[in-house]
Amino acid sequence: MKQSDFDAETRSLLIALTQRLTTDGAEVGYKICKASDQLIEWLDYLLASEATGQCDDFLDGLRASIVEVVGCGAAGLIRPAIFSMRAQVDIILSWLYFKDHPVEWAKVEDTGEGFVLKRDALEYLKQYVPRYDTRFAQLLAKRSRKEVDPYKMLSAHVHAQGVSVLPAHGKLETLVGPLAKSLELAVLQADVAEYISDVLLSCFGHKWASLPQNITESARSRVGSDKITNVFT
Repeated sequence: MKQSDFDAETRSLLIALTQRLTTDGAEVGYKICKASDQLIEWLDYLLASEATGQCDDFLDGLRASIVEVVGCGAAGLIRPAIFSMRAQVDIILSWLYFKDHPVEWAKVEDTGEGFVLKRDALEYLKQYVPRYDTRFAQLLAKRSRKEVDPYKMLSAHVHAQGVSVLPAHGKLETLVGPLAKSLELAVLQADVAEYISDVLLSCFGHKWASLPQNITESARSRVGSDKITNVFT
């Protein structure tokens, strides 16, 4: 590619980005942001009530990943938004594990090695958080999200596991996806937020009375007051 050709492509990309941001960007970004409301409430609660001074940067990173999804979604950058949504699950599970493992976290900080996989973090929660499995099962049975575990679907995109999730870009301007795909990001972000909220509610359900009201009311409307009383309070 000649420099002149690349200059033309970057101008076309700029036009595509500008058009999307100025016409539909605010609408898409707002919808993704609203889909993240419950997750943001959890972050405010965790930073105020559960921060330990160890690896709390994960919580700031989770908030930053929401900003990434909102910004990329508004600009029509579909794949980067999907990558950031997947990272949200990894980030919160890493925090839940490492806040209880100072020695392991010190090794990660010193060497950059020792991060836990999603399955290992979940296995830790199942083994050591009382009633985690029971709570999560109740929430899962009454889920609003389409995907039982949206992480699996997101991972298919990240790892390009199949023709339907392979990148298919020719010119730079095609990085800006169709508006319909951008709007779908809001639905997917809502699924991710609910999944993470269910994990957190399963961990901190014993603190029901101190949890944000919007989170407890949402769970109560899904599960039912009788089961909430038996499992969470």
